[in-house]
Amino acid sequence: MALAVTALVALWLHANAGRVSNLPEGVDMEKQVALVLENPALFLATSVRSLVANGEFLARSTIGILGWLTLGLPAWLYVTVCVALALGVYSDGAHGELTWPVAVWLLTLAMGSLLLVQLALYVYWNPVGARIIEGVQGRYIIPLLPMVGVAVSAVFPRRQAVAYRELTYPALVAIMGVASVGMHVTIVRGFGVL
Repeated sequence: MALAVTALVALWLHANAGRVSNLPEGVDMEKQVALVLENPALFLATSVRSLVANGEFLARSTIGILGWLTLGLPAWLYVTVCVALALGVYSDGAHGELTWPVAVWLLTLAMGSLLLVQLALYVYWNPVGARIIEGVQGRYIIPLLPMVGVAVSAVFPRRQAVAYRELTYPALVAIMGVASVGMHVTIVRGFGVL
């Protein structure tokens, strides 16, 4: 199915290649696809290099950078949301229900999806042979987080007492409430709206 969707998207982009405006200089979709097909290892290296170079931006924009990616949230808010994500993964009830092969499969699907997002932007938005893939934003990663969260929660044994496990959900609600208020305050201060 994914191959069919990828083929349709590639066909659509090829059919409309001359109609696209406002592309960065040096973008040539046909040459970029030919380069990737000729040397897939080069694309994989570019993908990894891009994740390393843009890792902080991807993490921050997954949680939230508002407006035209111009209004960041306070640093404490990023930390708070990361704590909530980790607590949510740790308190999830998937442990023991999923086997290692299923967890590995979920992680493989998530990484494959991320690679396809990078490939699409590499072909469509980056100059031929670019060393870093530009245009990938954290919002493209959000749909992959549940797969990663379930896989991670399934493979790590929980060592918390049962009494503490019952406190994780109220703690999550409290943390996300504080994060929500922090985001609203940031919006009001940054954009001057109520």
